[in-house]
Amino acid sequence: MNLTKSHGCLIDSESLIRQFEGYLRDRGYKAQSAYLATAKRILQWGTAHYQKEKNISFLDIPLSSLKLAYRLYENKNVCAVFHQLQKIYREVQSAIIPKEMTPVQRELIAYDKHLKMICGLAEATRTSRLQFVSKYLIQHSGEGEIDFQNMNQSELMQYVAQQARGYSSGTGSVLAISIRSYLKFLQFRGNIDPQLVLGIPSPPNRQLKDYPATMTEAEMQALVNAFDSTKQDGKRDYAMALCMLNLGLRSGEVASLELPDIDWHRSIIRLRCNKNRMSRELPLMNRCGNALADYLQWGRPECLSQKVFVRHTTPVGYDLTSENVRGAMRRAYKRAGLPPEWTGTHILRHTAATRMINNGASLKEIADVLGHQSIDTTIIYTKVNTVAMKTVCQAWPGAHS
Repeated sequence: MNLTKSHGCLIDSESLIRQFEGYLRDRGYKAQSAYLATAKRILQWGTAHYQKEKNISFLDIPLSSLKLAYRLYENKNVCAVFHQLQKIYREVQSAIIPKEMTPVQRELIAYDKHLKMICGLAEATRTSRLQFVSKYLIQHSGEGEIDFQNMNQSELMQYVAQQARGYSSGTGSVLAISIRSYLKFLQFRGNIDPQLVLGIPSPPNRQLKDYPATMTEAEMQALVNAFDSTKQDGKRDYAMALCMLNLGLRSGEVASLELPDIDWHRSIIRLRCNKNRMSRELPLMNRCGNALADYLQWGRPECLSQKVFVRHTTPVGYDLTSENVRGAMRRAYKRAGLPPEWTGTHILRHTAATRMINNGASLKEIADVLGHQSIDTTIIYTKVNTVAMKTVCQAWPGAHS
């Protein structure tokens, strides 16, 4: 029996594998799925390379840290298996030791509640911040009580500087924002001196430095033509693309869209609790509405899910994730011969916003459609308002046109 230790509690790795087997079986995978073999390799690797050094389970550690330390998890399928093992592990752990949480775990629960209820942050944003704060608290206090009075600017700056070395500039900014956010939470509770928050410098605001990448009319047409609407998954991917190109939806909003959210009588799509926990209604334009209707009538498999877009491969009928949506668009980019550096879906959102502003929409109207909480986020699109730019680029007096 292979046991892994976590905060003084022994977890049976074989039990994790059995539960993972059940997870795969429930979703229609074969008994000897490649995912199962991957799970076994992950547990074998973690036991051999990490626990002996840290004396805790590697499943307690954020995946980003393991990537930095060992460069193992680079394949998206391996990442998916790791996250599912981690989810099963945490469920087992919470069932076994509900009253034996460490001070750090209790603190993270309180901080997460603050981020959700007070700040209104989405789950993905909260998870990212909790990972960075968790690593800092473990480094600061270990498994003992958290000594807030011993937190100082030198320690915080050293932690941020050390961690940022392995990240891109964008992730480094998220790291700094996460630590500052936690310090503001402590200030809110009265645990620290307000001056301590100033110890973490603000990352440079490069939001207006570059033009947002957008598609030309020819590129949009090439993308639309890249979907095979004679196939069920082609109908799905085409409808998802139009939701982002015409309505400016995020990949997560596309994945979370539910059947009752489409009001066919009023021709609107209702987006509930988006990134900023603000609901909004968008007009369902003809082209997008027709694509959705075609998919729901002729493409979507019969299933119990309430989500509009579901999987067409094993496990058939299960909900899509944001990564599934992005993956479908990446494959379409490749088929359409679009630039290889386009790997996400925000370019579709940028294109939708750019088309709106070039057609005369105001920043406030665009912010409402995109669900921006602050209009400052929308200002970047003023840099691509070619129609407005033409009005200030008049011919020089006396010059030949």
